[in-house]
Amino acid sequence: MRLFSAIILLTILVGCDPKQPIPGKGNKNDSPQALKDSGFKANFKDSMEDPFINHIEDTLQHLTKRKTFSINHPDNFYKIKGFTVDSNVFCVIITTAYFYVYKYSSEKFTRIYHEEYGALTFYSSANIKLQDLNWDGYVDINIRDNDQMPIHSTVLLYLSQTKTYKRTPYFDLTNLSIDDKNHLIRSHNQRGACWPAHKTLYRHTADSIELYKRVVCDPKCYKGDDIVITMYENKNGVIREDSIVGNPEKIWSLYNAMLWDLK
Repeated sequence: MRLFSAIILLTILVGCDPKQPIPGKGNKNDSPQALKDSGFKANFKDSMEDPFINHIEDTLQHLTKRKTFSINHPDNFYKIKGFTVDSNVFCVIITTAYFYVYKYSSEKFTRIYHEEYGALTFYSSANIKLQDLNWDGYVDINIRDNDQMPIHSTVLLYLSQTKTYKRTPYFDLTNLSIDDKNHLIRSHNQRGACWPAHKTLYRHTADSIELYKRVVCDPKCYKGDDIVITMYENKNGVIREDSIVGNPEKIWSLYNAMLWDLK
């Protein structure tokens, strides 16, 4: 069975046209949109014995001619995404409990990072998202577990000086998104009607992120009918605090519209 799967896999790979669009190099004039899959795509209905599970590194060598590729196992045993940044080809692989990052160099794919579990419960339920999270002109790796609420992220930022990716846990935020217009990082979380909810804006610094603004809505279900919003703002390194108290309908409506609209 393994030999048969390998023969089918190689037949598909060899039969595909290797002349595929080459994405942007990742400089400041390129859009991360250019790195969306425009090349090789395939789905394999193999068992757990397929060659991608047992011989990942060997199988990757058959993809060395491609600038982009995307392979998804129908039962979520693994997801594979290849892409080009700054003329270098990288590959991200997520399986049930691990994720890997490979870089193509010296005529082969070499593993540059791997992690077991981490912020996510199961990587097989996650998606690989490529986006510029720090506005340096290069796409970063954001592995999002879309099956969990809130959505958790595992992030690696691209380092242009060394042309590689680095694990950056400070970006592992809940419901991570970015405000491209104002260069702000967004995170929010709400566990339930009687649990505090928060919306937070961060600014990216040279080697981390810092709090810019945050609002926290605390229903205080056990202390009467009124609920409170507490607002925090970073003013030149000093965190200033203010609060608003009111009836739930008014306060929740106000909270949803603050910082950015959650609707």
